[in-house]
Amino acid sequence: MSSASTKKRHGPSVKRQHGKKARFMEDMMNGIFEGVYERLDKLTDTVHPFSFGKQLRQSVMEVQGFNERFLNAAFRYLMKDRTEAEIFVLTNEEGKRDILNDLCMMIRN
Repeated sequence: MSSASTKKRHGPSVKRQHGKKARFMEDMMNGIFEGVYERLDKLTDTVHPFSFGKQLRQSVMEVQGFNERFLNAAFRYLMKDRTEAEIFVLTNEEGKRDILNDLCMMIRN
């Protein structure tokens, strides 16, 4: 065997690029952790439903122009429908009054 062929076989090795694979794995793990954190936040809301209930009650009771008895009935109704309750909490004052006026018709029937 010539010394040239020996050098080719045992010559300086080409560096392998670990950076791309490591970055890919890090990005993948970050994506997984973000998903886990989002689910934990949702789980926290499920485990502590009273926190949303308190927020909803405060939002309902601060609307002016309705008596307390009706507002209590509206609160109970909204607690049974999470989507409607979230819409109520997130809407502006005029929208809250509109929702309560609609509920007034439903609760009376």
